[in-house]
Amino acid sequence: MPKFAFRNLICWIGLLVFCSFILQNNERLIWSKSKPPQWEDFMGQPDAHSDFKAYTSFYISWKTEIKDDTLIVSMNNFFEKNLSWVKEDRRKELLLHEQFHFNISEVYTRIMRKNISELKLKREDIQSSIDKEFKHQHFLLGGYTIKYDKETKHGLLPEKQKEWETKIAAQLDEYKDFSDTLVKIIMIDK
Repeated sequence: MPKFAFRNLICWIGLLVFCSFILQNNERLIWSKSKPPQWEDFMGQPDAHSDFKAYTSFYISWKTEIKDDTLIVSMNNFFEKNLSWVKEDRRKELLLHEQFHFNISEVYTRIMRKNISELKLKREDIQSSIDKEFKHQHFLLGGYTIKYDKETKHGLLPEKQKEWETKIAAQLDEYKDFSDTLVKIIMIDK
């Protein structure tokens, strides 16, 4: 292959990787107090069989890295644009209700960071310990979001919705020390 053609091939591959990265990042939002999801971020196809007027999809990702005797856990809370949807009802009250689903997910992400930061870990226990914490908090998160929807009737009870907003804001504040996406843990030898 001539040198020029090889260089062009490398440039095209680089451009494709870059565009893929940009597209992936445009499909999700990382949690931010100052930039909550807006209706235009709900890009998924609405579920015609669902009674819900909107749906918020989020996920919590984590990865680990070991440097010397330190475990670094990176944990993020993402809003998934292509899996979140809204039907015709685009009221601001409904949007606020959906935004607080994402806030609840952030509360549980912070709780996970806190709990993981308090673990005393050996190298061989890292994966199982973090998996166990993740599954436990994910289970609790599911129950909490169901309770939120039930008590607010999916945001249709303004007084209850306001109570939950206050409660969730207080929880975000309670765990503000764990808003950093990185958790560092000194591992134990024995």
